[in-house]
Amino acid sequence: MQTSTGASNRSRLRTVSPDEPNDCPPGVQMVNSLLRPEAFSHPADSIELHETHISWVILAGSFAYKIKKPVNLGFVDFTTRERRLVDCEDEVRLNRRLCSDVYLGIVNIVERDGAFFVGGPGRAIEPAVWMRRLPEHGMLTALLARQAVGPQLVRKIARQLAEFHAEAATGAGVNTTTTKAKT
Repeated sequence: MQTSTGASNRSRLRTVSPDEPNDCPPGVQMVNSLLRPEAFSHPADSIELHETHISWVILAGSFAYKIKKPVNLGFVDFTTRERRLVDCEDEVRLNRRLCSDVYLGIVNIVERDGAFFVGGPGRAIEPAVWMRRLPEHGMLTALLARQAVGPQLVRKIARQLAEFHAEAATGAGVNTTTTKAKT
């Protein structure tokens, strides 16, 4: 098992023993419990945790699971399970427009017998975005590091984004969702 460290958007979670009082931030104990192969119904020989200011992303075998943190940062308010579920639903719906084969749906993190699991029987605790894990070597940062990004790839990405934006909905309902000041 690996826990990512080093980059500014990655950090190590404090491991919590079962005997320790639960005074750690909400969700940390749950995420720690998910960093084991038996927490998944599929093979998960390589488990990695990536942490951002609003999410924990667990890479487990062929899949990735994004769990929203219970935070209110002004531009996002994930302080209730319902708000986190709505955001998960929105993320899947919106991102499937460009990556329908990556965004598989939403799965519940469940608790049973004092441990947490991704899906399966148990008490639903937290929603998670369920995604297909992308190969690390194909990430743009990895391509840039290998100097494998040329004009042809940049044009392909730009063309796809331009077509997407040209076909995207606009109007009163879309324009009232946010403002330049919020973004």
